[in-house]
Formats: sequence, C-alpha cells, structure tokens
Amino acid sequence: MTLSSLRFVTWSLRHFVTFHLYLWLLGVASAGAQVASWSRTYGGTGGDWAHAIAPTSDGGYVVAGWTGSFGAGFQDVWVLKLDGQGNVQWQKTYGGTNSEWSYAIAPTSDGGYVMAGQTSSFGGCWVCLWVLKLDGSGNVQWQKTYGGTNDDGARAIAPTSDGGYVVAGRTRSFGAGDYDVWVLKLDGSGNVVWQKTYGGTNEDAAHAIAPTSDGGYVVAGWTGSFGAGSHDVWVLKLDGEGNVQWQKTYGGTNVDWANAIIPTSDGGYVVAAGTYSFGAGLQDAWVLKLDGQGNVQWQKTYGGSNDDGATGIVPTSDGGYVVAGWTGSFGAGGDDVWVLKLDGQGNVQWQKTYGGSNDDGARAIAPTSDGGYVVAGWTWSFRTGAHDVWVLKLEADGTVRGCSSGLVRDSTASVGSITMSSFSTSVVGQTTSASVASSSAVVGTSSASPAGVCSGLGDEPVAGDWNGDGKTDVGVVHDFGWGLGWYLDANGNGAWDGCGVDRCFFFGGAGSKPVAGDWNGDGKTDAGVVYDWGWGLGWYLDANGNDAWDGCGVDRCFFFGGAGSKPVVGDWNGDGKTDAGVVYDWGWGLGWYLDANGNGAWDGCGVDRCFFFANAAYRPVVGDWNGAGPEDFGAYYPPWAGWYLDGNGNGVWEGCSVDRCFFFGSPWDRAVVGDWNGDGRTDVGFIHNWGWGWGWYLDGNGNGVWEGCSVDRCFFFGKP
Repeated sequence: MTLSSLRFVTWSLRHFVTFHLYLWLLGVASAGAQVASWSRTYGGTGGDWAHAIAPTSDGGYVVAGWTGSFGAGFQDVWVLKLDGQGNVQWQKTYGGTNSEWSYAIAPTSDGGYVMAGQTSSFGGCWVCLWVLKLDGSGNVQWQKTYGGTNDDGARAIAPTSDGGYVVAGRTRSFGAGDYDVWVLKLDGSGNVVWQKTYGGTNEDAAHAIAPTSDGGYVVAGWTGSFGAGSHDVWVLKLDGEGNVQWQKTYGGTNVDWANAIIPTSDGGYVVAAGTYSFGAGLQDAWVLKLDGQGNVQWQKTYGGSNDDGATGIVPTSDGGYVVAGWTGSFGAGGDDVWVLKLDGQGNVQWQKTYGGSNDDGARAIAPTSDGGYVVAGWTWSFRTGAHDVWVLKLEADGTVRGCSSGLVRDSTASVGSITMSSFSTSVVGQTTSASVASSSAVVGTSSASPAGVCSGLGDEPVAGDWNGDGKTDVGVVHDFGWGLGWYLDANGNGAWDGCGVDRCFFFGGAGSKPVAGDWNGDGKTDAGVVYDWGWGLGWYLDANGNDAWDGCGVDRCFFFGGAGSKPVVGDWNGDGKTDAGVVYDWGWGLGWYLDANGNGAWDGCGVDRCFFFANAAYRPVVGDWNGAGPEDFGAYYPPWAGWYLDGNGNGVWEGCSVDRCFFFGSPWDRAVVGDWNGDGRTDVGFIHNWGWGWGWYLDGNGNGVWEGCSVDRCFFFGKP
C-alpha cells in the first residue's frame, strides 16, 4: 500500500455503489456470502487425512486426501467438495481392496478436477502412480496408473497451458538410484507426452512442481545423491520438454528437504522447506527466496526448541507470503497447525498456532477471494475417530472468530538468517518407459458430517459509551452469516438484560468489521462497520445514532485505507468526534495514517497525520492515556501481554520513563481499552475466551495492575 492508495474514491464511484451498499448494510446480502472465518473437521471412526486444498470458482473449496473410515479398501482416496462455509456439497471415495492415497488436486478449466497420488490396488506395481480426472460432481472421467514393478507415486500435479497436466513424484522402478525424481507430462486424456527421471545413486524425490512463464516447469524436493548433507533441498528448472536448464542443491550437513515451490512475480521462486541443518531447534521451517537462476536472494529459518516444519506456501497480494505447516515448539498440544505471514523479505508480520491437546498439523494452504486463507490438514485433538480431516478458514490476520483463546494462539518463533552455499548438480533427465493402464476404482459416496471446532460466527467484543454517561461499557457483535447483530450493555451493569433494558439492533453485512465511535460529537458511542472491498476499505457509520443504516446522504460513508490495512478510530484532533484511521503493517513497523481533519479523505501527512509506532508483531490500540482530550496511540504485544502507550501523545516511543508501559493480561487474551471509571482517561483491560463465554477483566482503578475483581472489575458478557 502506498500513501496515494489512501486517497478518497471519487464521488461518482460512491454513487454507483450506494444502492448495493444500502442492501448490504441492512444485512440482506446473498445467503451464499462467504463467512469470514470458520473451522471444521470431517471424518469417521478410522484415520482420515487431507493433503491438498484448492479454491473453486463457485466460492467453495475442494479437499483431497485419504480415508480409513469409508470406501472399498483399507484406505481410499477421499475428495470433499465444500461450499464457502465449509458445508459438504459432495464427498466421494476412490479405491480398491488395498490402499490408495491422494497428495494433490487442482481445478481444471472444464469445471472439474485432476487428482494425483498412488495406488496399491491397481496397475501391477507394488505401488503405482495414479491420476484421476473428475467432473465437477466428482464422477470419474478417466483414471490411469503409471509405473513399473516397484514403488512409484505422485506428490504434485498442475494443469498446463495446452490442456494437459504435469505430474511430479518419485520412482523406484526407473532411474539411476534407489528412488529418483520422476516427472511426467500428460495430455488432456492422461496419455504420456514425455516422462523422465532425475537422480543419482541414492534416494531423490520431488514434492512440488509448478509451470513457469517460459513454458517450462520448476520442481522442488530433496536429494540424497548430491549436496552438502545426507539430504539436501533440490530444485530443478526444466524446459517444456523436461530438459534440465539448471539444477541446484541447498542444505547443510544434516537433513533438509523442500515441500513446496511457487513462482514469484519477479521471475524467481520461493521454496517452503524443513531443515535439521540450521535454525533454533531440532527441525525448523525454512523459506528460501531464489532468483530466476536459482541463486539465493534470502533464506530464513523459523522455529523454536522442538520440531517445526513448513509444508505449504502461497503469495499474497501485498508482495509477501503466507506459510503453513506444523509446530512442536509453540501452541496448545504436541504439534499444532502453524501459519506465518511474511513480508517480501521473509520478515514475520504475524504467526499463529491452531490446535488442541494432541497432535494437529497443516498440509496445504490457499488464498481466498476475501483476502483470507484456507488451510487443510489433520487433527487428533478434535476427532471422531483416530484422526480427522481439519479445514480452517482464516481471516486476513489469521484469526478464526468463535475459537477459544487457547485454540488460536500467537507464537514467537525465532527467525534466523543463515549463510549457505548452493551447489549446481549435473543430472541429465533419463526417459522412462512406464506402463500406463486404465484402472477401475470403486467410487463410493461417504457420509462424513462436518463438526464445528469453532463456528466462526461467535460474538465479537466491542466497547463504547452507549448511554453518554462518560464511562465505557461493553458489548458484543454477532455475525449471523447474513448480517451483524449488536448487543450493547446500555445500563453498564456488566450483564445482558435483554433488548428492552439494554440495546440491540442490526447494522452491517456479513463479513464486515464492527467499529464504534462518537461520529456526531453528542457524547454517545454509535455503531459503524468497515468492509474490505479488496481494493480499499469502505466505512459506513451510523452518524445520526438511530441504530439503522439510512444511506450515505443521512449517515456517513467514505473510503479510507488500502486493502489489508487495519481500521482504527479515535478523536485525533480533540473536537469530541471520532474519526477514521488505518494502521498498515510494513513488515518492519506499523505505519499510522489518521484522518486528522475528519473529512473522510486522506490529504497527506502535511494535512492529516502519519507516523510509525511499534513494530510488526504488535497490535495497535488507541486511547486518551493522559486525559488531555485528543486520543493517542499505543501498542499491545500479545506474547508478553505488554502494553506500550504513547503517554505524551507525540507519536514517538520514548521509553517507559517518558511514556507508559506495563504488563496486563496473558498471551491468550484479547486487548480492550476504555474509560472504565469515567475519569476522562483511557485504561486497559483484557478479554478471556472461556469457550462458553467472554470474561471481561478491566483495570477499573487505572493503575496498570490486575488486583482482582473486588478492586478492579470483572464479569461475563457475550459468547465466543
């Protein structure tokens, strides 16, 4: 985001969308609108796993893996088609009397899917590479095995521009060594156009492949035949015929391997890997940014004292990346799902774990149309049987609404920049002669019911002076999927007494973010919402305070802030009215851009206000810390529950002796601020998700110390 992207969208554009916004703000958006976040499991009494997920053109997702709960054999390939809320539209198994596995799936241009994995039921191999082409309802259009007499399998597949497919994996039936990298180019009917192995005398394998802009392919995996250690990351750039253009290893003296690779907009590549050679613990997640010739531009490890790994990576619209995998160093259980948002240089912008008391992990991640992410893997913590498929829809900042504080946590991985030399290898692709056979998998309809680990439709806490008495009280906003319901503690007693005593209404469409402020300066806090349209933030504020959207002519609407920025509100100029602002995470620090003159437009730093305060790992908070009138700035650091407040209001952190700092809360709690005692100064609080309700713990006397419910203030209000 540039400063120019903050500029006000033209008057004509605003009038063009006004009618649609009116309907949306009343909460009558399409019933199929995508819920911002959710978390669901799918499984039976056996063991079930997801290894791949992809968004579909209808706003849903397709998931592939395998199941021990359903199907014809010991394990069958399992494909589930989900809608945008994680509901199953169809689910099918594919297999024979033995075991089948799917590691990759991709949508195809005809509205169907192509899936790759391996089978021990068909093909005459011990294990054969297996590719199935499905229509949009999961019916098999064709299915074929590829292999020799030994162990062969696919780990990745991608559609190609000529209507065919490219498949990557490993083979023990062909090649120079124990296992070799195996790449097959197929036409649209699954016939082999070419097939080649790449390897040395030891074990080599491919885990990922992607088409490149020059008509070729980039392959990533690992090699035990070349490099510095027992196993090294191995990347090969192939032309359109499978000939090697360049090939390089990356690693240290121990075991290192790649799980994913994607081309980047600058003509290079980014690799997600695991390393035992570098990092903070036993195994660390490892991300390498390569140029177009495979030279390392930067490489960083991420981890703690135990095993951590990266299994998937996707680019983000801001030039960064989001990485998914698992961690044994952080989180709630043995292993947890782990997601890290990186900037374009590999610096962490946020990192979160998702899991319970047992082992959970992610195998794939994909971006979603609303700026969030969808993650697929498995869970042992929230299972029906041995383990279940787990799919999480994350918001843009990694949150899952409705999940308990213990399930979604911030992590604090050490980030290490390492020095390592890459080595060129000299493998020549060898043409193989795999037998191709049509298989006859039994296609079955399975009956897994999705189980909500957390709904994604819980209550979002808000705080404001709902009755104009000068004190901040609490409230919650519930996303019903079609609109936002506001439930506000209007009498300030810390209890919900019903709509007749307290205050309730509907304001805002599904997926919008609630904001609360004194938009008209009458001393009372009213509702508003901010919606990220993908190209900018739209603000819709109840300016007359009647709890209803009356259109832009009566209430107030404008665009302020670029996509991906975080909305903040405050009285920036001391005139008694709340105005808009955004905080943008630049990777190395938080940039604040505030509408100081209150006209709903960004007029530049000379007219409005901009500065940097806190680094990327902190959460922005706003309050009148000194009681002087205008609201000032602060930052909350979740891993320490540390508060750092700009006590003198100059927009600069000058240390605890000049400004204000203290610890209040815990790493699993949410920060909240307000004037809890009516003294004109903003104080802090925290909200704990107990699973069955929000617990509010407020610093009632304003000394920055929690002194218990009898001195400070605590109560329950709202449900996650």
